[in-house]
Amino acid sequence: MSIRIEPYMHAHPVPVRVGGYASNPARGTAPRYAGPDGSTHWQVEARRGGGRLRTLYFQEEVFDIIPCARIHANTHDVPVYGATLSELRLINHTLKLVPPAHLARLIQRKPEGINVASTSGRAGSLSYTGGLNAMADDAETWHFNERLGLILTHGALWRHRGMGICPALIHEIGHVMTHRPPLISYRPFPQTRAEALAGTRVSRNPGRLEALCNCYMYMICYGAEAPAVHAFGAGGRHQRLQRDALTRQAMRATPAFSTALDTRWRTRFDER
Repeated sequence: MSIRIEPYMHAHPVPVRVGGYASNPARGTAPRYAGPDGSTHWQVEARRGGGRLRTLYFQEEVFDIIPCARIHANTHDVPVYGATLSELRLINHTLKLVPPAHLARLIQRKPEGINVASTSGRAGSLSYTGGLNAMADDAETWHFNERLGLILTHGALWRHRGMGICPALIHEIGHVMTHRPPLISYRPFPQTRAEALAGTRVSRNPGRLEALCNCYMYMICYGAEAPAVHAFGAGGRHQRLQRDALTRQAMRATPAFSTALDTRWRTRFDER
């Protein structure tokens, strides 16, 4: 089986918060898609960060949480903590898109695997959506060392569940690909494209690698067979630089997609 629940780790009800992305962050308008309660009515929380007031949206629900499970994808086992069964299935489908060599890097650098939680980040950077490659361990999560794993929110898994995968998880794996020695970098990109991407703000974090990790995310999705996943981000004005033919050509020249993959996997990412 691809999903193995650890012995005595039966699901039990836990209150969680599922976040939603603002449909217009500049205007602070609530998400237009329905949350877990089936409505578009989101609770609002104000947080100050980066010198300004941020508006966060969430719905609080009780989920049947599985404390610990393992997902077997492309010859590798990835531990997952605190997810529901449906979330485990989404994570499983997502990891199956990731080449074995990339999963090997993930397990090597992040052996704790994935912790699913209501929030990622702290203080002004706290979010009910997205994910995080944490730089410090959180003493409150005694079962999980954040420095050795990825944090993924319930909101990130909820947002694209209709597509059958979690793009935010691929983005976070992209950050692992940038660890030294990097398997992805701006080196193969034309200078003007690299500068444009490095200066593009694509998340609540202003880092210059955020857009590069989105390039990785879109590249992995481009290699998928499912039409909706393959076309993820197509036509989006903000996604154009991160997933167009020029960016795909540069991504194919990175070690992640050239030397790290066998012929079968390289073929998945050929232009089509």
